[in-house]
Amino acid sequence: MRAAKSRAYADGIRKPDRDVSRRTKPSAGLLGNFARVRGPAARQGVVRYPRRVSFGKSLYLLVTPKGGRLWQYRYRFQGREKLLSFGGYPDVSMGNARARGRAARQLLEFGIDTSERRKELRHMPGERV
Repeated sequence: MRAAKSRAYADGIRKPDRDVSRRTKPSAGLLGNFARVRGPAARQGVVRYPRRVSFGKSLYLLVTPKGGRLWQYRYRFQGREKLLSFGGYPDVSMGNARARGRAARQLLEFGIDTSERRKELRHMPGERV
């Protein structure tokens, strides 16, 4: 591999002649490098086994071999690990999933289990929206 030529400037710092910042690879999109496969399957976004792509603060996108992409929020409540699902990727945007994760985190700070709260709201009598 060839090293970039450099020049000395008045301040004594040597800087490269060409822009080396362009060497970075282009973004792999929403799924990053986790869902990359070689061959024709790569164009379809196929993975061999379910993978979790992390988006920070316990928010994940679960990518399944059949092409499903589901938002999940993992958390611990009273020493047990729990999982809260927000829906599929095209239907639930990344911003919406992050907002739901933030709301779940706020409920956990007050000592409310988000999955139990969700079940209670589902079984309340009255009109469903």
